[in-house]
Amino acid sequence: GGLIDVAYERRPGGYNRNEMLRHIERIDDSLIEIFKRADASGAASNIIADKIAEERFRKLAATQSPGIGKGALRGKKTKLPQPETRSSYNGPGTIYAPPFFPEAS
Repeated sequence: GGLIDVAYERRPGGYNRNEMLRHIERIDDSLIEIFKRADASGAASNIIADKIAEERFRKLAATQSPGIGKGALRGKKTKLPQPETRSSYNGPGTIYAPPFFPEAS
């Protein structure tokens, strides 16, 4: 829930608490799906969770603009926003990470 909250805080267009809370309320549905698929396949729940996440990313990427397509899911350089100037911390710099799609989880 905390990661979901942070993702919503960083969304373009601003923070929407009601959307974030609705998203968090769906966590139990995701867990039920993970455990059912793990039981049916005999695979570990973390493996199933990864597969479900990948399925959701692919489904969402297929509906997004061409700029988000397949390359985004392979992980590309993403420059993280830097913290406010009140800190001397300059952030992690360039990292390799896929984009976060709150709509996919």
